[in-house]
Amino acid sequence: EASLLTRAGQLHQLKQWVARNPSDAQVGDAQALLNRIDELAADLLAPRPEGQPGGAGPPTSIVPQDVQGRLEALLQSFITDGDRRLSAQVQERIDQCLEALDGHPDLAKSRGLKMFIGQIVYFTACFVVHCIDRASPADQLTSYLFEQDVNNLPKEGKLQHHYATVMSAWMGQAGVEVRAVAGGRADVVFTRDGDRFVVEVKRELQDATPDAVFTAYGSQVEEYQNTGARTGILLVLDLTRSDGKGLHLRESIVTRSVRRHGESADRLLFLVAVSGRRKRPSELTT
Repeated sequence: EASLLTRAGQLHQLKQWVARNPSDAQVGDAQALLNRIDELAADLLAPRPEGQPGGAGPPTSIVPQDVQGRLEALLQSFITDGDRRLSAQVQERIDQCLEALDGHPDLAKSRGLKMFIGQIVYFTACFVVHCIDRASPADQLTSYLFEQDVNNLPKEGKLQHHYATVMSAWMGQAGVEVRAVAGGRADVVFTRDGDRFVVEVKRELQDATPDAVFTAYGSQVEEYQNTGARTGILLVLDLTRSDGKGLHLRESIVTRSVRRHGESADRLLFLVAVSGRRKRPSELTT
């Protein structure tokens, strides 16, 4: 299953490559394959008369064999190189999160739901890497992470917009400020086949340690899980670090679980911290 999640990430990387290299000789072939994948997915997900399996209808287009061969070779290169695009620390942290999902009873009978949530966790980890390595004060989308003025520190809406924008490119359109979820309004919501996964976004000015944010906000995140799988993400903009330094990835993603009174399974939360008030490495002093 981790391999399938990696391939989902590599498909995203192919889409990014197409966007970045519009004049490359292979772009036409790459786009043809991506279009074919979208057509097959739409065909499989289209409503069918009872008893007729998805994908039974005739294909809407055929990719020539030579084109498919070239594109399969290109996709294979992404698969082969995939491990080199994520550090061993990132892969290990993702694997630990997926292992936690493997043991959750709410996901035991639905491989599709487990894969859906696993994809969100996978790409959320990639988002943290993006924030750590790719963010820049010159980038309008990420400049908020470098704001130093204590009188002008960013609200959580900046992180919410950043996360929803990036994740929508990877996962498909995410809902933002979705109403009628547990009687409230959820910050970022992913849906698929009737299943729902909520990411609650907060900013923290005082204590962003895992135990502190779990105590402060965990119950709210748990409450959104009352009609679905008992898993969720608490995404926190950490504005407590006045030295301008970031947090290592290993400490940026942690898990917590709690069992509510009268329930038969734990509620699993992924606590994800994104460091704000950062400085460029060249600006740091010991």
